[in-house]
Amino acid sequence: MKNKKILYLYTGDHPVHRKFAESINANIKKISWKIPKKYDIYFSEGEFFKPVLLKLTGLINKKAKLINLFSDPRLFYLDQGIKFNVKKQKIEKISFLKKFLFKNLMNKLDGVICVGILEETLLKKYYFGLFKKVDIFIDKNFNFKLLKTKPKLSNKNVIFIGNGPDTYYKGIDILLKVAKK
Repeated sequence: MKNKKILYLYTGDHPVHRKFAESINANIKKISWKIPKKYDIYFSEGEFFKPVLLKLTGLINKKAKLINLFSDPRLFYLDQGIKFNVKKQKIEKISFLKKFLFKNLMNKLDGVICVGILEETLLKKYYFGLFKKVDIFIDKNFNFKLLKTKPKLSNKNVIFIGNGPDTYYKGIDILLKVAKK
């Protein structure tokens, strides 16, 4: 990637994803429909369809490479034919047209990075290009602290650590049912 101009386009700007972008010396910008044209590589987090559509319409360089990082529920929801309406806090079906468009636009990407085994398994069903699975990393110092933790498994306290408004994908509904038992 030497001498390539790279733009990281973030949706949620997860700290780990930002570290990926920083490791390749990418410029950083929140994703929108107005993306600068001058880049060789567009590295997106989540909303891959915007750079794909901008490239197809010539609003960014048609020779640019598009790489997306899948680490959110998009592939899971594609596979299930559903989406989670955060405002209503309920599951809704997605139309055949949306599913068709999602799969076709996804396959216009030049490459994909996916996080973990679930993302990799789902990606292989729908994406036919180049991809690389990566594992989540955690700060070494924090990891050492976690390894020293000795929970009292007989205690009835439970802690769940998660991020984002999507309680369905995170399994909080299941956690609550299990905790009641």
